[in-house]
Order: sequence, then structure tokens, then C-alpha cells
Amino acid sequence: KDITDYSRNNRLQINNAKTNIYSLAAETWESLRYTSGAEEITFTINVPEDFEIETDSTRLQTVLSNLLSNAIRYHDNRKEKKFIQLSCQQTNQSFSLSIEDNGQGIDPEYQKRIFEMFFRANESSQGSGLGLYIVKETIAKLSGSIQLQSVPREGSTFTINLPRS
Repeated sequence: KDITDYSRNNRLQINNAKTNIYSLAAETWESLRYTSGAEEITFTINVPEDFEIETDSTRLQTVLSNLLSNAIRYHDNRKEKKFIQLSCQQTNQSFSLSIEDNGQGIDPEYQKRIFEMFFRANESSQGSGLGLYIVKETIAKLSGSIQLQSVPREGSTFTINLPRS
């Protein structure tokens, strides 16, 4: 799936259309909610239900799917109340989406490298090492950027900034 997403992002043109962010996030979570461990996590969408932006919904769904599946995969079993929260901020020129979790967090020594192709910060990772690379490349294709804030054993927040078309 990662290789298909990578290939699709590189070869297909951007197809911007009005996209309801709340619906896209809910649909993405629905596709992941039966993933191992997801049933223990409370997912909250802090976005107005009618909030729409002009963007490539297929690419944005790929980004959300990768970030949410990582948040599920690297949740912290020691925590009683596990959560993932999606929030939105907007200005006239741009908008940002934040995906925050109270999972394992990412060690500072790995934070600069997590968007590199094939890099895996966790030795027990079952992933390909392509997920966050695809996220970064997809967001770049949408003329946006992504930032990470993370504290080991506390959690991570990925913030995506995209222009409003």
C-alpha cells in the first residue's frame, strides 16, 4: 500500500475540489477503527462539521490515514485513557490540521529523521519506513509543510499547514 501511495502521489496530477474536512477525517477513522489497538483509543474531531477547503481529497486522506495509523500503532499501553485528536486552525491564506496523541512519543534524536525514506525510529516497527516519507512528499505536492512536536512517553503532535486555494 505504501508503494502504491508513493507512486500515485508522484505520477497523478493534483485534483483540487471542495473537501469537507470533518467527513474526510471521520471516513478515514472509520477505515482504521478495527486496527489492532484502535478500540482502546478515543478519537475526537475538533473541526466544524461544515468546514470545507479546496484541496486534493485523495492526497489529504492518504496523509490522514498514515498519521492516524501511526498514532494507533504507537499508542502507549501504560496509559489508561488513550486519545487521538484532530484539530483545525484557519486564516485567510492557509489552514492547519493537527493530529495529537498521547502515545509513546518520539525520541528527540530521531525527530529530524522520521520523514526520511525507509527510516524507522522504532526497532519493533512492522512498517516499511515509507509512511511518514509519503506524508511529507504528499504535503509538499500540495504546497504545504508539516511539523512535529513530540515528547517521549507523553505523545506527539503533527501539524500540517496547507494554503487555502
